Amino acid sequence: MAKIIMQNVKIKAANGGSIKNYESVEMNGVEMEFTGNSIDFVTDENVAIFRDVVKTMTPNEIVGLAKALQNQSIENQESVIRKSKLSKALGYVKEIKPLVNWIIELGKNV
Repeated sequence: MAKIIMQNVKIKAANGGSIKNYESVEMNGVEMEFTGNSIDFVTDENVAIFRDVVKTMTPNEIVGLAKALQNQSIENQESVIRKSKLSKALGYVKEIKPLVNWIIELGKNV
């Protein structure tokens, strides 16, 4: 997930757009001026739920889960998650695809 660091940045634009599922945003000396919509910082509901659960996992467990998900078909990915520490949180998830993508990306950055 993205760690956004902006230092001494000046942005002048019509619209800012969206930044989705970011890990953190640090701003220092930033000026933003938008004539329309500003930047929306959005976290997918599924990702927000699992961020909390993942905090209980070790880096090795996260990497192992990410690798297991990458090696499975889309149909089998949910069963991989059900066998992991994340299984208890699956009941709160509406859609599994954003979650799988997030875990795989997280595994690359651990």
